[in-house]
Amino acid sequence: MFEEHEIEWTPEKISRLWSFRHERTPDERFSKQVGLDILRKTRKYTAGLHNTEGGVLDYGCGNGDLLGFMLDKSIPCQGADYSQYAVDAVNKKLQNHKNVNYFKGVFKLNGLPSPNLKSNYYDVVFFIETIEHIDAEDVAAVVNEIYRILKTDGIIIVTTPFEEDLITNTVMCPDCGCIFNHLQHLTTWSVQSIVEVMSGVGFESICCKSTRFLLDSNALKYFNKRIRTFIAKNILRQKMPHLLYIGRKQGADK
Repeated sequence: MFEEHEIEWTPEKISRLWSFRHERTPDERFSKQVGLDILRKTRKYTAGLHNTEGGVLDYGCGNGDLLGFMLDKSIPCQGADYSQYAVDAVNKKLQNHKNVNYFKGVFKLNGLPSPNLKSNYYDVVFFIETIEHIDAEDVAAVVNEIYRILKTDGIIIVTTPFEEDLITNTVMCPDCGCIFNHLQHLTTWSVQSIVEVMSGVGFESICCKSTRFLLDSNALKYFNKRIRTFIAKNILRQKMPHLLYIGRKQGADK
């Protein structure tokens, strides 16, 4: 029976959607497209971690593209994801990487706090294009979990669409009438709103700005893209598509 209705997301539905997207649209993955630029823009926080115990965690690692780029740079890293499909696929994909000795594996996130995540352990946690997939009432709990697992003075790096219009990507199933955001985005973020959430948990904000992450290419093309982005943002006052937040865990451990 056809009847328009809003979707009620469940873990099963979310897993079903992303398993489909990972298999059918591999070239659309955010970290695959711009992961190198994310590492380039945040390299001061991952430099010198080659011999540390905690290293870097990619929280919500998806298909592991960012993990692969980190391994290319000999950055010790580990991944975590809500999807068992992603966990199995990434562990299999990266087990033969040339720098596999820096790879600490990927495991499934299971509840809050997750029993697989040590407190006060990681130097850096990447939270890439994940926060927008979390229901508004659950965001603070997930961010608090990242706060818990970071060392004091550890760094959280977040990217998300900047001031996204959620209606733009809303579709309706012509078979059953289900209405949903086809990217499974549940929240939209501005500089002010993300700083408020992060500060509320206890993070000191180091950087929060709109930006445009660039597809990696040769050095000359990348430089030209950076110049065009600077002109678009600072002279033409065009809206940038991405939001970058960097925060530091401060004070006594929670």
